[in-house]
Amino acid sequence: MTKIQCWGAGGGGSSSGGSFGSGGSGGGYNENTVVTSSLRSSVTVTIGAGGLAGTTTGGTGGNTTFGSYLAAYGGGGGASYSSSSGTAAAGAAGECVVTTW
Repeated sequence: MTKIQCWGAGGGGSSSGGSFGSGGSGGGYNENTVVTSSLRSSVTVTIGAGGLAGTTTGGTGGNTTFGSYLAAYGGGGGASYSSSSGTAAAGAAGECVVTTW
């Protein structure tokens, strides 16, 4: 058996001069357990990039996929609101872990 676990990338935070910034959403998590012999010999894995920090809206985190077996979606970017200021940060990248037993 093979357990596939994937995390989507986090969304980027936002901030703007004179505005409250907010953090981006965390990326989604998904897992699947498959019979090892059913896996193809080559599988395309895409690791989602973290969303970029923004001045009005943070960027959406990228999706992480393990071929057609599994997908975990990236988090949404943060939004800015009026009245304060702060510093925005980019979201963390996605990840995939494959365990066979």
